[in-house]
Amino acid sequence: MLQNIRDKSTGWITKIVIGFIVLTFALFGVESLISLANREPAPATVNGDDIKQQDLSQMVELQRRQIYNQLGGNVDPAMLEENRLKSQALDRLIDEKLLLQEAAKRHLTVPDMMVDQMIVQTPDFQDNGKFSQERYQQVLSNNGMTPLMYRQLLQKQLLIGQLRDAIVGSSFMLPSEFDQLMALDRQQRDIRFSEFKVSDFLDKATPSDADLKSYYDAHLKTYVAPEQVAVNYIELSKDNFVDQAKVDEAALQTDYDAAVEKLKAQKAREVAHILIAVNDKRDDAAAKARADEVEAKLKSGEDFSALAKTYSDDSGSANDGGNLGFLEPGTLGDSLDKAVEALQVGQVSEPVRSDYGYHIVKLVSVQDKTPPSFDDMKASLVKQQKDSKAEQLFLEKAEQLADLVFTSSDLEAPAKTLGVEVKQVPLFSRNTAEGVVANEKVLAKAFDPDFINDGANSDPIEVGKDHVVVIRVTDHKESRQLTLDEVKDRVTEAVKRQQAHDLAVKAADALKAEMLKQPDGMSAWQQKDNLTRNAQEDPLLVRGIFAMPKPEEGKPSIEPITLMSGDVWLVDLAKVHAGEQKVSDEQRQGLASYLAGQEGSQLFQAFLEKLRTSAAIERH
Repeated sequence: MLQNIRDKSTGWITKIVIGFIVLTFALFGVESLISLANREPAPATVNGDDIKQQDLSQMVELQRRQIYNQLGGNVDPAMLEENRLKSQALDRLIDEKLLLQEAAKRHLTVPDMMVDQMIVQTPDFQDNGKFSQERYQQVLSNNGMTPLMYRQLLQKQLLIGQLRDAIVGSSFMLPSEFDQLMALDRQQRDIRFSEFKVSDFLDKATPSDADLKSYYDAHLKTYVAPEQVAVNYIELSKDNFVDQAKVDEAALQTDYDAAVEKLKAQKAREVAHILIAVNDKRDDAAAKARADEVEAKLKSGEDFSALAKTYSDDSGSANDGGNLGFLEPGTLGDSLDKAVEALQVGQVSEPVRSDYGYHIVKLVSVQDKTPPSFDDMKASLVKQQKDSKAEQLFLEKAEQLADLVFTSSDLEAPAKTLGVEVKQVPLFSRNTAEGVVANEKVLAKAFDPDFINDGANSDPIEVGKDHVVVIRVTDHKESRQLTLDEVKDRVTEAVKRQQAHDLAVKAADALKAEMLKQPDGMSAWQQKDNLTRNAQEDPLLVRGIFAMPKPEEGKPSIEPITLMSGDVWLVDLAKVHAGEQKVSDEQRQGLASYLAGQEGSQLFQAFLEKLRTSAAIERH
């Protein structure tokens, strides 16, 4: 959308800026823009390959976004500490670089067509079950990505996935190992227990000032006031102009006629293909010869689907007999579209060259589209026309907004000129932002140190399709360490619970010593039988129970176990029941595959650790 503003811009300021960008691109390419703004050295080097500062910044922001998404307002400020995020992000980038280097050594590749197919088949990029270029670009734009950035990211993940699958897939499990694991997994345990609740010991907890100070000093990161900003903002949205758009009745008929013609031309064709790829392992001549071989087999009557499974290099469709589903004209590219248009249902083309290699295409079926009546379409035509006019009005106002906020020392003047309201947002932190200021781009700008220091208006920030905001920071409070006096009540509560827990453990240990001398005393304890590893109990309790040694004659197994609440159970492991090993062949196959996969994941982690220890890694 902002590109449309630039394309339609007439302001002299905008033209100068765009002219500079165009010249920079023409002389030096896109990387020069980054280097002009950021000349920082590479944060790390892995076997001679640099990790870019830009990649590190993007990874830090991605991690911050993931933390917000997972924890929302409950996020611990310590988790967002900048140095901590950078360290974690750099570790991830180093691992990624190591794995990509290893994939290159093993000559692993991801065909462009595989990437294309994954993009086309991604539900988030589809409209009514079909790939939509507009939706694709919109989704990426809303996530701050370009199509090129997304393709590169997807290709990296697919390469790493190939390497991981190769290692994980090499794992296997012997029948004897499977039986042993099944016996352990399905084991059941009976327990007797006595409870020691923290709440019963709180009155006995008497923390001193020294205790409070010691606990506070050991948990400083827990007691931090996060950085906060207050902002004013104005916003423009296409929706604001829909009611101002007037409907041209005559144009509706013209739009209807055009839509009908388009629908008639856009027959959905169900297409299958066999791809013989041209790549590093097969040159053009070899690919053409193989395609001719497949064509000959087809002419002799062999089944297209079977040949696709055997010969096609398009792994995404080969197992489906080469079927690509129903495609609109223009989806496959000029050469393949022409080949499909020339076919009748059931016919197969000669080998057709594309950027990926040679395709043999089959037209499976055709769906004709019956155009709706004018009355049926009128509502959508009106909406389409009003949306188009509203977008034009929005673009004009957005361009005007960009010039106004650049030359204004506040937001009041631009707001008055455009007839919009200046909205105020009181102090908020990164994890308490709501509404438009919770947008990732707005947050990044609002907490940008340079922007805060400048005290200026922001450029228009795109927060959605045809929706922009301009912000101005009106107040800023740095993150700071809260004093003990400020958090004394919280610290006192934490210390009292810690002391109460310690008293509960002490009481449990005393009872354990007594019961080891007089085991008969446990007969009056509460009891739970036939507990499994999947029991709906406190997870720390279940883990502790199954970590206890099996009791022996004259040697009971008694241990205190701390629950997630802090309460303590003194547990006597009364009996262990052997797990049932009998499973159906289908269950055995599925479970063995799962367990082998778990072992394979451990192998992959060990492989990655070996790459780390043997690599030349320099952190700057």
